[in-house]
Amino acid sequence: MPGVIVDTSVWVDFLRGTRNPDTDAVDRLLETGEVLVCGVIEAELVSGLRTQSERDELMSLMEGCDFVEANRLDWRRAGELAGQLRTRGRLLPLSDLVIASLAIGRGCAVLTADSHFRHIPGVKLFSLK
Repeated sequence: MPGVIVDTSVWVDFLRGTRNPDTDAVDRLLETGEVLVCGVIEAELVSGLRTQSERDELMSLMEGCDFVEANRLDWRRAGELAGQLRTRGRLLPLSDLVIASLAIGRGCAVLTADSHFRHIPGVKLFSLK
């Protein structure tokens, strides 16, 4: 499944209207239909909504993106990643490990502003180049 999972960290800037290379990339990926979303990201975004107009805008954007479901293997892989990282002294949020697991399992990249994704083995980060 080609595409790019856009992480919450990038969506927040995009939805606030912040212009930077990551949000410019979201614009391009939306135009080409390459944006992937998952339940964790959608839930994180919905939890920060304050108004009905924000909700309407977000739902419109999310409906236009392909949705990636997490299955048992994805959850297991997330747990394995957590264990591998813990032995190296790194504790990462389970939500990010699930996102990483989805990307690894689907062979897609992650567009994120969170530097800790660099430490997750097997994750391909979206390059703006």
